[in-house]
Amino acid sequence: MDFRENSKTGSNVFVGYENKHVKVFNFDKKTSKLKFDYEFMAHMDPIKNITVNGPKGLMVTSCRDGSARVWDTTKP
Repeated sequence: MDFRENSKTGSNVFVGYENKHVKVFNFDKKTSKLKFDYEFMAHMDPIKNITVNGPKGLMVTSCRDGSARVWDTTKP
């Protein structure tokens, strides 16, 4: 999550799960609460790491099989 003014991720929080999915939540700054937005299958094996680059609007995920993928966080 990246709250800098030049962040292209907005107020999204990305969470990787061992079930191979990434869940995306929206953080409401006014109420300080997370609201589930959407979820997608990212890998065929459990996710081990997520790194977000807010200014570029990119996210990298890696999983147990050693693969890595780059995602555009500006598109659901």
